Amino acid sequence: RLPSDSALQRCSAVIYAARPSAQIYTFEGDFTMFGETHGAVQEPVGLENTLWGNTVLASGTAAALVVYTGAETRSAMNGEKRSSKVASVDLQVNMLAKV
Repeated sequence: RLPSDSALQRCSAVIYAARPSAQIYTFEGDFTMFGETHGAVQEPVGLENTLWGNTVLASGTAAALVVYTGAETRSAMNGEKRSSKVASVDLQVNMLAKV
């Protein structure tokens, strides 16, 4: 925790986010803050540290960082065309209808 918002603006930090995956309930990353007194402090960043789109904060405040991970974001991956499921009986009937 930082004492003020201005301390957040002055801090030097690096964030690592793992590559996007189709598993929407997992997120892995690390937040490393470099300080003059304590050296580098590294904290894990997980799903409990994320805010979903259209999130409403009921009380308090939140400082956020948006991490763009490219075209392979979850929203893009969810929009991929999926193959339709066809029962094996339907495949056999279709094959016999062609013959």
